[in-house]
Amino acid sequence: MAQSHDTNLTSAFLCCRAVGPHMLKQKKSKVINISPTNAEKSWANVIPYNASKTAICMFIRSLALEWAPFTININAIGPGLFYTKLSTGYGNPKLLEKMVAIIPLGRWEIYAALGCWLYTSLHAPRIG
Repeated sequence: MAQSHDTNLTSAFLCCRAVGPHMLKQKKSKVINISPTNAEKSWANVIPYNASKTAICMFIRSLALEWAPFTININAIGPGLFYTKLSTGYGNPKLLEKMVAIIPLGRWEIYAALGCWLYTSLHAPRIG
């Protein structure tokens, strides 16, 4: 449990804590986190992972409310599955087929463009 918590939640917390004082001084900045889909839909047999991912979502929401008065946008991208050894079933074709089947468009997506849009001034300030 501690490893999932440290990897998923503590790392995001420490990063925001490190840059927070600088951002609060500037009174204008943006933070973009990667938000898990596991907070909305859980998977069996990975309780520590699911719990730590759900905690990230609440951390992001809480931080957005706390830093909003300083004109700091906090947003999150919830990309779903990334193309990794784990998500592709370590080369197991049946498991890969099962993983791709749960992706709504049936293909792997690239989310860098969304992150860029959230960072630009084209994105009006939003909380959440």
